Amino acid sequence: MSFTTSPFTTNPWTTEPYTSNSWGTDDAFYFTNDGATLTPLITVTGTPDILWTWSDGTTDTNANPTDVTSVGENSLLVSDWDAVVYLYFYLQSITSAIKTKEWKNAVRILFHANAITGSLQTWDWPNAKRIQFYDNNFYSTLQTKAWENAELLYFHSNNFFGELKIWPWANATELYFSSNDFTSISGSFQPQIKMTVCRLDGNDVTSSSQIDSMLSDLVINAADAGRVAVCNVNASGGTMSGPTAAGTANKDILVDTYGWTVTLNAEVGSEAVKDSLGGILTDSLGEAVTE
Repeated sequence: MSFTTSPFTTNPWTTEPYTSNSWGTDDAFYFTNDGATLTPLITVTGTPDILWTWSDGTTDTNANPTDVTSVGENSLLVSDWDAVVYLYFYLQSITSAIKTKEWKNAVRILFHANAITGSLQTWDWPNAKRIQFYDNNFYSTLQTKAWENAELLYFHSNNFFGELKIWPWANATELYFSSNDFTSISGSFQPQIKMTVCRLDGNDVTSSSQIDSMLSDLVINAADAGRVAVCNVNASGGTMSGPTAAGTANKDILVDTYGWTVTLNAEVGSEAVKDSLGGILTDSLGEAVTE
């Protein structure tokens, strides 16, 4: 028998459909869980290919798989990540680090009440209105972005440390950066005139000048002609510095003139600060709902 003639000289793998790969490269989103049931959710536009691969080797092509009993490393692969508009990983017992993606058209990104470790890579997420990473075990700095369409930024209780950079966030109504380990704040609080909640409590900003600067900015914010609602500000608890007398004066303007609620640790130099048992810490405001 001769292998020098057809069909042996023809390679079928070089023709359709074998040359097409709807997945492109292996661009999966990986996550490891230690819980008994997985119910993650994504929403997409159009008809991209969706493939969940579970640690036991089984797969699912539904955007919203339910009652998956798999423990270990899992993955999600979408043939066109730009089609994803909603990611919802609530109480999924994720214990690993995760590698986020650009998710250019995502409107909501939520990873809540997991135990995600490592660092959080953030992206521009230009269409995101609600960005929620909270009650996790991240241990890293947090690189905030311009997030021009964001209405809710929720980064509560993640062990983020270092500097918290505040951007203009002109569309933001609620900012939650509470219960982390931020040691400094930079940027201006003047432009966020739609903001009705600003939670910074439970951090470690020990610079009274930074607290004073925030309060000075907020007075300008409150006086802006475009502001239509009052704001609830909390920068107490943790090892947060209180304001100086100048900062307290601005706090009084916010409360008495503009009707804001402002909760701070006691003024630097006051007797309450000198007395560590003086009850200077206050209860934080209520947390945002997950829905």
